[in-house]
Formats: sequence, C-alpha cells, structure tokens
Amino acid sequence: MKKPKLKKVAYLDYNECIDFINKKYNIDADDYAGTFTTTKEDIDAKAAGDAIDPSGKWWGGDPTKHTGDQLLAHQAFMKIYETKKDKPFLSFWHWVLDAYGVSNGSDLTFDNEGLEMCDDRLGDLNDDKPGEEYAGWRKKIYEYFLIEFGKGKNREVKMRVEW
Repeated sequence: MKKPKLKKVAYLDYNECIDFINKKYNIDADDYAGTFTTTKEDIDAKAAGDAIDPSGKWWGGDPTKHTGDQLLAHQAFMKIYETKKDKPFLSFWHWVLDAYGVSNGSDLTFDNEGLEMCDDRLGDLNDDKPGEEYAGWRKKIYEYFLIEFGKGKNREVKMRVEW
C-alpha cells in the first residue's frame, strides 16, 4: 500500500485580487459608496482647518464650544461631512464574511452560481441598504472577479483568505 502524496492546490490571494479590481475599475470595494473614503476634498478641508487653527483643537472636542478660528475650521470640515453623512456603508468584504463565513486561512470560491447571492434585497449584518444609486453594487464587484480571474465554463475563482 502506498502512502498518500502531498497535493498542491493552486489558488489566488483574495487581497491581491481585490486590490487589482479596485485599481482596474477605479472603485473601493470596501467602501463602495465612499462613506469613509478620504477624498481630495477631505484632505483640503482638513488642511484648511489646520491652516486656520494650526493647534488642531478644532478637530476634536465639543464643536459648540469652538470659537474664532476653531469654529471656522470646524465649519469648513463640516461642509465636506454633510455631503457624506447620508451615504450608505457598502463593504464587499463584509458581505463576503457574512455570505461565505470565511476565516483567516480559509479557501473561498466564486463562480457563476454565486451571482444569485449578490441580490441587494438580501440583508447584510454590517452594511446599510444600498438605495437606487448603488443598486447591484455587489453583483458588479462579484462579476469583476469572474471576468478577471474565472476559469472554465462556470468561471470558477479559487482564492485563499488571509489577514
């Protein structure tokens, strides 16, 4: 009787795949709606606040107690915040955790059949409802995986998840 031999399994790294997709399609799959993404406007608003009040005290504390330069700096930053506060938090990674129950060091496979799980009407534990503006966001990202890395008739993508 022969001993079993070690088998080699080929897989992609999930983090490398999502980084590739983010860059190629100019998205942030972990903050699809841009709720927490730092934009040039955010950086400019923070810089404007720091220029008005270099102490940085305008950033924290009770804004109702800000005076003078601190108040002006806080108001400049709040203009940016107001544009983001009503955006939903949409994280593809959180959806993957909920839908697939992955853990550190586990394998993850996406394929054509998995597209059914991307329905926006299915609730998430960690994400807000997407609204019309972001309808189909999960399916779009999932489809990017299948387009870029899928193999065979079922467009199977085998990945390893590590953090």
